[in-house]
Amino acid sequence: IPNGDLAVTGTVTADGLTVDGASVLTGNTSPASDEVLLNLASLNGTGTAGNMLRFTDKDPTAINNGSIGKIQFYSEDTAAVVVEIEGQNADASPDGRLLFKTAEGTTLANRMKIANTGDISFYESTGTTAEFYWDASAESLGIGTSSPAKTLDVRSANQIVATFHHTD
Repeated sequence: IPNGDLAVTGTVTADGLTVDGASVLTGNTSPASDEVLLNLASLNGTGTAGNMLRFTDKDPTAINNGSIGKIQFYSEDTAAVVVEIEGQNADASPDGRLLFKTAEGTTLANRMKIANTGDISFYESTGTTAEFYWDASAESLGIGTSSPAKTLDVRSANQIVATFHHTD
């Protein structure tokens, strides 16, 4: 139905695509209640994905740090999510941010965050502290700090902060 809604009561199956209430399935017929499993390559038959995948938050009240949508890369071998890309509301308005996470074992940790302001954070190994930080509004780069005081602010607990080498 172009530009409209399709109300499904019960289950509709056609050519490997199953619509069951709020879930759209290809292959897997038992997702979690909040999952939509969709293989875009199977929809157009060419082995390539379609033009766009859109996540729409239908809740009219934006929640601070609330998830708008996630793309998860799941390993059947380890039965765990190994990579996750998540769109979030940055605050109680429709300001967005993008989080990139990877797993060590079965625990996802932040690796990079792009804020609605253009700030970019790269996290250390545990995924809790931004150790490499671009402050877009101040046009400053912080290494070892997420609040650079100068254009380039390098901080370290070690006595040697940086080493520069010249090679021919």
